[in-house]
Amino acid sequence: MFITRHRHSRVSKPIGLAERVVHKVTRHFIRAVLKDVKDLNGYCFATSLPLSILLNNLRIRNSVVSGTVYGISHSWIDLHNNTIIDPTITQFIPRFNGNAYVGKKPRCYKKIEKRFSPSWKDYLAILQWELESKQHSEKAIEKLKMNDRAMKYLKTSKRYKESGISQSYFTDLDPLIAHYSYLLTPGEQMKIDLMESIE
Repeated sequence: MFITRHRHSRVSKPIGLAERVVHKVTRHFIRAVLKDVKDLNGYCFATSLPLSILLNNLRIRNSVVSGTVYGISHSWIDLHNNTIIDPTITQFIPRFNGNAYVGKKPRCYKKIEKRFSPSWKDYLAILQWELESKQHSEKAIEKLKMNDRAMKYLKTSKRYKESGISQSYFTDLDPLIAHYSYLLTPGEQMKIDLMESIE
């Protein structure tokens, strides 16, 4: 079963209250946060973490896990009942067309040991490096905008409650967003590119 991004949910069987909440929260989050993202490659961890925080606030036990899908590094949400949420499954299975997957963990999803999993600080360090690299700047700016939308979504959500995990999320992300806030304004990157070309 999976959640559609825009219209309705298709499920293989009737779902209980907790599952309905998972579907609704995931659908709304994906619609708000990934609305302008065309290529989901590289967004798995940054999308899964804030969605996991929302679900934890609703007392839905879950964790962000890392592993591989078809041998490629990936992150998703484990609901600890052989069910997963993968907000960025489209990068592996195009027929999902931007929709999130909620259902039984497919065989191709291989979890790795926790000590080998990337951390949130690792992700932000890589994003900062990408923002400072001309080679990756366009994609990095898209990621920055997505993280900004996710942060704002969490802060304004009625479901949001402060916790240790969310506090760490904001503490780490806020300075990065503030430092590169000029890149979030439409047209600013064009001005920067023009100035660099003149120099």
